[in-house]
Amino acid sequence: MTTIINASNGSTSGLITTADASGVLQLQTNNGTPAITLNTTQALGVGTSPAYGTSGQFLTSQGSAASPTWTTPSSGAMTLISTQTASSSASIAWTGLSGYTKYFLILDNLRGNAPVLQIGTGSTPTYLTSGYFYSGVYSSASATSSINFQPFTTYNLSVTNGIPLISNGSASGSYTLTGLSTYFQLVGGGVTSSSTCIFNYVAGNVTSSNVTTAIQILCSSGTFTGTASLYGISS
Repeated sequence: MTTIINASNGSTSGLITTADASGVLQLQTNNGTPAITLNTTQALGVGTSPAYGTSGQFLTSQGSAASPTWTTPSSGAMTLISTQTASSSASIAWTGLSGYTKYFLILDNLRGNAPVLQIGTGSTPTYLTSGYFYSGVYSSASATSSINFQPFTTYNLSVTNGIPLISNGSASGSYTLTGLSTYFQLVGGGVTSSSTCIFNYVAGNVTSSNVTTAIQILCSSGTFTGTASLYGISS
């Protein structure tokens, strides 16, 4: 049963209380319509048939003529898919991707021998190892002297096994990946450090007849360390 506090508007108007030993408390309006119920664990139920919602939901007003309802919050415009940590790893990857055509990749102190980015298709997946086009600019100065960047240098390669993310050394930066339904494009850059200080700006693409289902960072040779986070963008 339930202990009830009823705001009666019937023949017996006023406040009516009905007590029991259940430990459940219910507020009623309109001569007996349940509005709010508190159970023995202090969970809040709303409506004539008390609804308690699920973890993470919040109450949403339905206006002055209706009870509020529990609502699942939107995932937002950008959702973290996962953060991968490389610990003397040859590669790190995000597989089973779906629901997005845009992604945002953040590198955090990634250190290795010229890691490249590849895309994969299918459930296995199969990574594309050719057909990438990219270009970039960078400026550098001796790490032991004052920073005085040299004029920009441009490099272009028509075919490679992936799009380079950094030079040798360590890097932190971010990249935007778009058009992964049929056409992959990456734009971004980061600060790297080895024997020189370098700022990279890289843009690249590859055309695929299949939808992208995986993204991989692959070390050109040897292994690398550091972390990388991939976000899906729904807007």
